[in-house]
Amino acid sequence: MKNKFFIILFLTASLVIVAYLYMINQMVISIRLNELKIYLQEFDKSEGSVDHIALIATYEINKKIYEERISQDKADEIEQKINSLSLTVNSDEEMTSDKFHIFFYPALGLININRLILGKSPIKYQHAPGDQFKDLDAAYYFEKNFLFKQAIVQYNKALLNADLSSTLKASILLRQGYCYALDGDDEKAMNNYNKIIKDYSYESSAITASILAQYLEGFNLARNMVLNGKSDPVLKSQKLVNLLAYEQALKIINAAEQKSGSKDLSRILYYKARCYSGLGQPEKAVENYLKVITSTPDSPYAKFSNRKLFMIGTSIGGDNAILETSKLINTRFEDPVLSRMIEDRKDSAVSGLRIQNGIKISVPDALKMKVGKMTMKSEPPEDIFLVILTSDGNTFKGKLIEKNAEYISLETSIGRIDVKRDKISKVIENR
Repeated sequence: MKNKFFIILFLTASLVIVAYLYMINQMVISIRLNELKIYLQEFDKSEGSVDHIALIATYEINKKIYEERISQDKADEIEQKINSLSLTVNSDEEMTSDKFHIFFYPALGLININRLILGKSPIKYQHAPGDQFKDLDAAYYFEKNFLFKQAIVQYNKALLNADLSSTLKASILLRQGYCYALDGDDEKAMNNYNKIIKDYSYESSAITASILAQYLEGFNLARNMVLNGKSDPVLKSQKLVNLLAYEQALKIINAAEQKSGSKDLSRILYYKARCYSGLGQPEKAVENYLKVITSTPDSPYAKFSNRKLFMIGTSIGGDNAILETSKLINTRFEDPVLSRMIEDRKDSAVSGLRIQNGIKISVPDALKMKVGKMTMKSEPPEDIFLVILTSDGNTFKGKLIEKNAEYISLETSIGRIDVKRDKISKVIENR
């Protein structure tokens, strides 16, 4: 009996020791991974060269469309690829927590004592996402969704951080300048660009700032030429959209909408939606894109609108109603450009911005019903078989494939036969 007790005690103690060692090992691994995550976060935020390419690409794509050097199909594809290079969006709910995080701090103390003895700097542990990038993540998110005023405010908050590296500070000033430019405040945009060129000339952001400053000046010259020109109002608005002058374009397109006929409606609504999107009003943009799609589904602007819907859904982040609606509509359109966009998004990275309260956009019920009807798969029509008797005594039997004012076409055992109506004496229908 005594031996059994010692055996059970020994086994229990062994299990406790093994479990303890396993837990310690997991804690050390998690602390090290956390240290690596913090380092990579800081590196990713500081080295924003990929995202800087997206800023230049925005101007270059629109410049080529304005100059009619690139098709809308190609432009949409490039825009989506550039967006996929930028940081993707995840909500805080998607973050996983470590199993033993409550025990990490005592363990971390022991690890740092050992590091101190060895003459190494202490390591840090963060269970929750670091607050040092909270404002920056929010600013990126607003910028991706054309909410430039909100992005500017968040960039100002991020700049208050005294621990920012010069690389990161220059990058923030650059992106804030870009937001000023697209919000129509050219003076503040140029102030930011000039500050980077003067105070941070050794950073890569200085090169990007000089390029963006040149684009801004060139686009302003082109906008003035368009505004002073005598072209058709819809075309003028279209050109201003491609020159990123959304507010001016919207005023012109609203006036043109009152005067134009139904033949221009899909084009007008499409560019009107583009204006709303650029002005940070995604709900109105979605509504107008859906109006184009449901009212003129055979128009090329319907396909263009559905791609823009998909891009809005992608920028919002996660799985949302806009993305799902766009994918549903594409079952009707079978747009190869959008199909490639959808495939590209599947392959994109899942890590990126941590956003607590993302933008929520719903599809209006009336438009949702129209989309449902438009994409509803109808049953194939039932085959109709005819027996046709002609005035010259011939009889033709077969499946009806075409009927018009001149003849009736049948698919028979010997192939297609067109029977002229002036020779038909009797038609017998069999379903």
